[in-house]
Amino acid sequence: MRTVCEPRWLWFAAAVQIGLGVLTACQVSTGQGGADGSGGGRSSTGCSSSSTRAEGPWFGVLQASGSFLREEARAGVTLLTLELAWKRYEPEQGQFDATYVAEQRRKLDRFCRAGFDVVLDAGLHYAPSWVFELDADAYYVNQYGDRFAPAQPEDRVPNGVFDPAVRQAQAAYLARVRSDLCDCFYAIRVGAGQAGEVTYPSAVHNGHANSFWVYDGNAQAGSPVPGWRPGDPTAAQARLFWDYYVGRLVAYQNWLLGLYRSHFSSWLEPLYPGWGLRPGQPESAVAALLSGATPAEREGLTSVGTDFAALVRGLTDSHVIVYGSALEKPDRGTTAVGKSPIRYLRDLASARHLPVAGENSGIGQSADVMRVCVRRARTIPLAGMMWLAEPRLAPPQPPAASLDDYGGLIESTEELSG
Repeated sequence: MRTVCEPRWLWFAAAVQIGLGVLTACQVSTGQGGADGSGGGRSSTGCSSSSTRAEGPWFGVLQASGSFLREEARAGVTLLTLELAWKRYEPEQGQFDATYVAEQRRKLDRFCRAGFDVVLDAGLHYAPSWVFELDADAYYVNQYGDRFAPAQPEDRVPNGVFDPAVRQAQAAYLARVRSDLCDCFYAIRVGAGQAGEVTYPSAVHNGHANSFWVYDGNAQAGSPVPGWRPGDPTAAQARLFWDYYVGRLVAYQNWLLGLYRSHFSSWLEPLYPGWGLRPGQPESAVAALLSGATPAEREGLTSVGTDFAALVRGLTDSHVIVYGSALEKPDRGTTAVGKSPIRYLRDLASARHLPVAGENSGIGQSADVMRVCVRRARTIPLAGMMWLAEPRLAPPQPPAASLDDYGGLIESTEELSG
């Protein structure tokens, strides 16, 4: 096992005091991660990835607590996530919770000292309540006039796609995170929609289906067809509407990537959820005036904007791991329409010479689902996979898979079809 924050080539060891008496070890690395996502981050400081990572995919754990580090190391886990919550980090605008920040620093230091590489989740989707009070357009609004304001405040996400005030707040928060921590992560999870993914809010809200979240003041001011609603004529206007809708999500994805890149040299992982739209489906929906009549619309795929091809094709950063959050979903066929989400993302990423990784959706957490995920990580192959999540792994909670199950699969060399 490597030492704390061990450098890859050129290094110096330093203990840096970062507040409240908490110490962390940092280093400088001139190393570049491999094109397959198997190496470390670029020119990073801190707990950067090890140059001695074994060949093949890495295996990680989400929602790591720090309570099972020995067990996870024995199982062959090499990556853990440091998961922040913006609302706890910055409960009032410009006011940061020093106690919470210190806790996260200590956790990061424990992960590093135990020899793990660390993936950062900044938790933009756990937005503080004050963000929604920045201006009248901080909430997403659909064509029915509904604001995206679920009954549970923790389910709300602010309108970063269209509201400059929300983006300004997100930028200030991430700058503070970088200042408080370090450029020390193997990778960073990118997304600010529900579950921290690259997506618009849910298609179903407040009793309405097929919700398109493009009716706040800023969104309408920029629309090429202001006032147009799904189901209205004509197909030409529906096409303009759709291109604008997806194009703004792609632009927001790239704004987030650029924001993270301005602070961190890590791999960046835009998170793509669910099944995603496939070739021909957006065109069919547009031909039907985006009225909710097509199968993809009825599944809720269209209005959430997850046009995987457009999102991957539009990526503007080359040090990216294309990341799917439905690793276990089965194939429905061998064409682009029927391939499992992770295989389809693999095909899209290959055209950009980008690595791919993924995680289980959380709906399935059994040992059988875990076996499928591990096999796919090896046979597709992927740069690596994360398992959702530690609280179900350790201590064991049958029928969910256990950490022992994970270790056995990581150690196994079986390469059966996934």
